[in-house]
Amino acid sequence: MQPIDLSLNGVSAANGHDSAFSSSSSSASPPAVTGVSEEEAAAAAALYQCGPDGYADVEGSYPVALLVGGDKSPEQRLLDLSNAKGVAIVQRNGQRIFGGPPAGWTGPAPGKGCEVFVGKVPRDCYEDELVPVFERVAPIYELRLMMDFSGSNRGFCFVRYAAREDARRAVQELDNFEIRPYKRLGVLLSVDNRKLWISGIPRNYSAEQIKVMFKLYNPRSAIKFRFASRRRK
Repeated sequence: MQPIDLSLNGVSAANGHDSAFSSSSSSASPPAVTGVSEEEAAAAAALYQCGPDGYADVEGSYPVALLVGGDKSPEQRLLDLSNAKGVAIVQRNGQRIFGGPPAGWTGPAPGKGCEVFVGKVPRDCYEDELVPVFERVAPIYELRLMMDFSGSNRGFCFVRYAAREDARRAVQELDNFEIRPYKRLGVLLSVDNRKLWISGIPRNYSAEQIKVMFKLYNPRSAIKFRFASRRRK
């Protein structure tokens, strides 16, 4: 795989892969591990040897990825993950996308009901920690981590699986998962939301004027309005 730019503040990209989950194990070399015991280092190395179908289990609830890296920067840890999994990590429109589709995927993208919403993500927690956690349930199709301009995440992400059953299992098994000491994730099924809350509309605008304004951006959209009661000052 060619080197990729995984700057937390910039756009990240890897050379693309054709879509279907591959059952072959990764050929990437285990990353260097420092500052951990030999047992922990062996468990961390197993993370990169078990392939895309899962991660080696270790005692305790913290993901194996926490044992990897030592003095490595977040950018280098993401690069290690991308190379090990053969999956692109691309940043666009305020979100960083892992997979979508992943390496070895064939067929259309998963349908509705296959995605979970993940809240209470530590702001300095990235894909190298999140992917191993959610692949405990099943291989993931895509992970979208919401980012801010500082390079930190915004505290939430979306994870899409290949099947609805996998998403439901993720909610059952990973809601309240302790990803770091005293830091627990909130996981629930993602619901399509097509509603917008809009404030700052001039009081003299009618519903028809607002509808015309939005039609300029999407002429085929069906727009319905429900005005909140306007409080008098």
